[in-house]
Amino acid sequence: KSFGPDHPNVARDLNNLASLLQDTNRLEEAEPLMKRALTISEASFGADHQQTSTIRQNLKILLQEKQDLLNDGPPSHTPRPQKLKKSFFARLFGGT
Repeated sequence: KSFGPDHPNVARDLNNLASLLQDTNRLEEAEPLMKRALTISEASFGADHQQTSTIRQNLKILLQEKQDLLNDGPPSHTPRPQKLKKSFFARLFGGT
């Protein structure tokens, strides 16, 4: 099964990939993926949806880490980005 480029599952997977890149200090590669995930999620669910809020928070953490590196300061003690899981219904009905 394939999804179009603006499907909410694409946003979830982009967020998770960006989080993995962030965990391996590949922040420059992670940023555009996280921004694209946020754009898709906002268009699909709106600004106040839980998934959109999670991605927005993850992007905030990523940008703070990048800023910390630019300032040669110690990394701020922000929480790690959250990975998004399949929805309950997707797991129940075998979807992705």
